[in-house]
Amino acid sequence: MKNFNLKGQHPLIPNFLILIFLFLLCQAILLGSCKKTEPAPLPGQEKQELLSLTIEEATQFLKNSIATAKHHPADSTNHFLAKLNPDYTKIYHRKNSGTDSWNLVLKGSPTYLGQKLGYRKLRIFRDSTTRRISAEIIEVLPDPIALQLGKIKNQQSFTGKIYRYDLGYNFKGGSILSQGKTIGEIRPGPAPSQNLILDNPGTMKGSSPRDPLMFITESCGWTQDWYIDSEGGLNIHSSMSCSYSFYQDMMWSISDDFGGGGGGGDYYYEYGNGGSGSTGPVNPTVPEPSNLPMEDAKPVNPKEMTDCFSAITTPNAAFTVRVLVSEAFAGTSFNVGPNSFGHVAIQLSKTGNGQTITQTMGLYPTGTGLAKLESRGQILDNGDMEYGMCATYAVNSDTFNKLINYLSGERKDYHFTDFNCASYVYQAGQSAGINIPNPLTSVGLSGPGGTSFADTPSGMAAALREQKFKNPSMDLNQGGGKVGPSKGPCK
Repeated sequence: MKNFNLKGQHPLIPNFLILIFLFLLCQAILLGSCKKTEPAPLPGQEKQELLSLTIEEATQFLKNSIATAKHHPADSTNHFLAKLNPDYTKIYHRKNSGTDSWNLVLKGSPTYLGQKLGYRKLRIFRDSTTRRISAEIIEVLPDPIALQLGKIKNQQSFTGKIYRYDLGYNFKGGSILSQGKTIGEIRPGPAPSQNLILDNPGTMKGSSPRDPLMFITESCGWTQDWYIDSEGGLNIHSSMSCSYSFYQDMMWSISDDFGGGGGGGDYYYEYGNGGSGSTGPVNPTVPEPSNLPMEDAKPVNPKEMTDCFSAITTPNAAFTVRVLVSEAFAGTSFNVGPNSFGHVAIQLSKTGNGQTITQTMGLYPTGTGLAKLESRGQILDNGDMEYGMCATYAVNSDTFNKLINYLSGERKDYHFTDFNCASYVYQAGQSAGINIPNPLTSVGLSGPGGTSFADTPSGMAAALREQKFKNPSMDLNQGGGKVGPSKGPCK
């Protein structure tokens, strides 16, 4: 007979159950160790997936929006879409920071000071806040001076302004860029009455302990501007820009607050990557250089012009030098549009022996069209020139002879920003010790921080006015007039 314990259980059963339990536990552990572990999503991956947008989704959104607009054409918010007939074969894709956008170049371009510049496009994206598909119209207005200088070659070198509209063509805002970096913002309406002044607010550390301290000493200011949008509407807006573009770390931290948009920070502009427009915008049209006052005048040899002064004996003679300024037309942008450049000429007069000899000359380019921007220089006879401002300097014979030596020297090359008619007259004064002021001034439409600088007739006029303010006895005629003819060459 087998022995049982007091509870009536077989003595081997507890051990057997324990063995089964241990076997099942080991199996569970082994299976768990072999199971593939799903990797955790990367930071921002979920958001990127939510913001992704297919071409089918983008085109369907646009088709639905156009269909809705055509059903209610009287609604002013649908006016633009109701007449839109897009070519869906030319839609192209862009992706930045994980955000998709689909873009379509539209016909028409913005007009600035009478000149058609840049392009416009329709941009479809998924809004980063609502996750819904949205769209906006982007108008790109490049800086014409940067275009003429050949400085806009790609996205990273873009300089100009970006304007953003909703699909009802209501202006939302924009950005000012210099060499691909945001330096200011644009808002609808007139400029605020107060400017933001950042005047030595303190020091800032760089991005690493080894970066030097940075000081902010510049100001940000609002200005009012206008242009004609691609629909022919007058867009009056205000622009705020700052002149601290050389503070790279600071500029990027501030630029994050400028412009922006619902597409998650996607770039709004591109150039030169489409050709026909099937994959992007065509290259920008470079505006023709301005005409120059008296650019059709007779070329002369400056030495032959100055040789005439030897006909008057120097003892007891009187010597006069005049700076003649014809300013650019009011409301024009530098070198874009009719007489948007202006002219500066120099006039020399010598009086003695009962006669006066006067010669008036100015520097001009020999090139035409875009070659006018940089070419071999030539001297033209500026006799009979109409001017808006005339500064007169009485000099002695020594100063007069130094001036003659400069003017009759080697012919100068011409560059529309670096050495033009204003530069020529200023350098002539410097060579002879005459206090003709520096004509350097800012040019372009980008605003402080994004502007270029050039010697200009307008800069000369402004410098002469300042000179008159500091020296009230200065002989400055601001009433305008017309000079007499030059004597001409003496061989």
